[in-house]
Amino acid sequence: MDNAEQGDPSPAPNTPVNWMALGLSTGTALGIALGMTVFDNLGLGLALGLGLGTAVGAGVGAARARGEGGEGRGEARPE
Repeated sequence: MDNAEQGDPSPAPNTPVNWMALGLSTGTALGIALGMTVFDNLGLGLALGLGLGTAVGAGVGAARARGEGGEGRGEARPE
C-alpha cells in the first residue's frame, strides 16, 4: 500500500519552503554562471556566486519572514 492509498499525498501540497536556502542556491548558481561565461574565471565566478547567493538569500529570506513578497498571500505583519 503506497502513501496515496493511505490518504497521505506524497508531495505535500503545503510544504514549507526555506526561502533563504532557495535564494542562496539560485544566487550562487547565477553568480557562478555569470563569472564563468562573462569573465571566464572560476575563482571570480565562485566569489560572485557566493556574494550574489548570500545577498539574494538574505533578501528573500528576510522579505518572506516579514510576510512580504508572497503571491498575494496576506500582508506584512504589524509591529
